[in-house]
Amino acid sequence: MRWSKVREVLGTGAGLNPINYVCVGRPSFEALAERRTNEIAREAGTRRLLLIPIAVLAEALVRSSEGRMTGDQLGDLLAQGRGILQEQDLPDSGNREQ
Repeated sequence: MRWSKVREVLGTGAGLNPINYVCVGRPSFEALAERRTNEIAREAGTRRLLLIPIAVLAEALVRSSEGRMTGDQLGDLLAQGRGILQEQDLPDSGNREQ
């Protein structure tokens, strides 16, 4: 995803004062978008921007369907996450449905 597209998405909330954004990248993001997102993640305020590469989103959904991650854990990641979500950031209980 290009930084110009991220700015466009951020601008769609004008007047609504949103504090959380989750952007899914296919297949990933450009370096500038990642740098700017990491800068926003270091801000002390309540604004959150979370970039999720599509492969990481797919892994999160697989873990959830296998019982290795709960729906609440996924919801918390989306609601509280900042920066770029990576596979190692995903909870994994190790419990696999048989």
